[in-house]
Amino acid sequence: MQLERVSPESVGISSRAILEFLRRAREACVEMHGLMVLRHGKVCAEGWWAPYGPQYKHSMFSFSKTLTATAIGFAEQEGLLSLEEKLVDIFPDLCPEDPSENLRKADIYSLLTMSCGHENEISAQEDASPDWISAFLHHDFPYAPGTMFQYNTPGTNMLAAILRRKTGMALTEFLEPRLLAPLGIENARCLRLADGVERGGAGYFLSTEDMARFAQFYLQRGVWEGKRLLRESWFDRASAAQIATVNPIFTNHDSNWRLGYGFQMWRCIPEGVYRMDGAFGQFGVIFPEQDAVVAINSASVYPDDLLNILWDTILPGMQDEPLPENAQDAAALARTLQGLSLPAAWGVRSRAGESAYGGRTYAAKGEIPGLVGLIGGMGLWPAGAGALRGLSLAFGEREALLTATEAEGTKVLRISLTGAYARSELDGQPYAASGAWRGADVFEIEARCVEFVSGSTLRLRFAPEGLLLSVTSALPNAGEARYALVPAR
Repeated sequence: MQLERVSPESVGISSRAILEFLRRAREACVEMHGLMVLRHGKVCAEGWWAPYGPQYKHSMFSFSKTLTATAIGFAEQEGLLSLEEKLVDIFPDLCPEDPSENLRKADIYSLLTMSCGHENEISAQEDASPDWISAFLHHDFPYAPGTMFQYNTPGTNMLAAILRRKTGMALTEFLEPRLLAPLGIENARCLRLADGVERGGAGYFLSTEDMARFAQFYLQRGVWEGKRLLRESWFDRASAAQIATVNPIFTNHDSNWRLGYGFQMWRCIPEGVYRMDGAFGQFGVIFPEQDAVVAINSASVYPDDLLNILWDTILPGMQDEPLPENAQDAAALARTLQGLSLPAAWGVRSRAGESAYGGRTYAAKGEIPGLVGLIGGMGLWPAGAGALRGLSLAFGEREALLTATEAEGTKVLRISLTGAYARSELDGQPYAASGAWRGADVFEIEARCVEFVSGSTLRLRFAPEGLLLSVTSALPNAGEARYALVPAR
């Protein structure tokens, strides 16, 4: 089913309200990647910030959790499991010999509501192990299940593991005929844990429209194209505040994280509004009273601010009846949405620098990540494999080519020199890059993997003794890495 495209005013939303959202997000320095606004099931605004685009799948992080919970809803509907089933009964072979009283009480419901009884998550080393389910079950359960909320991504992965044990199917395989295919969500993919279980807590990649369709499915309470797929009572439970999120052990005290938690979904400040939520602002926001959905991809360091901008702008811009068409505002919104772009590197060309350093090859001095690891930025998951052996930069009329030699072979990144983005594919992932000279001997590259949340700035400082390479993430909390290369013999 193709989603119908209409003007905002025709569905009772002011174009000016959407423009104000875009303006406020820009002023707050939120890095937006994609936006779709739906009302009455129709798309009334959509835009992507180049080099991101509608054709790309985007890392969902914890937005994935709602997909996993929905799979549990389908399994419950089909009698494959019940929410009261105990973990010790589902995984008797992986539990401690003498389970604690709290572990004996832990059930699927407590996993859905992030209240299984853990005070903290299992360690990263345990999570990466093929024995992570056993590690989860051997972890301390100091609280009675259902009494204390604590964010627990491995707990959501446990739901995917339960589904596999109960059905013999992977999460995506199970969802495909029940949810994904009916909704028109194609080529959804999910990362896997070491034992092959799909990472239902944070591993999905979806397009912005996929997100919007899934949120619309929740808004329509399980009905799609006039056919009921999932029983309505699921949505009453999934969207309700099943457990309080203000307690002594949960440390996120931002305003939109204090309203309670449902089945892998958050309640929001506006009455009745709830959301699917992934790190750095991957949102599917459902407005039941307004019959609206907003899907957002972003790289927001302060996602609470972004949500509050949404409440201040688009929400009050929704009226009960269609609004008079406003040609001026509509044209302004169309121009803005069509011209969205993240800043690309731009600067005056340095012919001298290109002549002096172009084509030279530099060898790694010490251990340096491979090209994908260097340019992927924070949010590249799993981290780029390989180690860099050599690096060279060649300049053409409109593009430069950064060639990286690694043990596994050679990778080439195309770099626009015109203030735009040139696109490449590395290890099956789409990348975009632009570059400019920042001095007679300094060349800077802005690079993005457009399926991940972030990217990197690479600064190449050329010197007679070699090349100094500094790498910083587009997200400011990731720090800087510095490497040295020497002229290749």
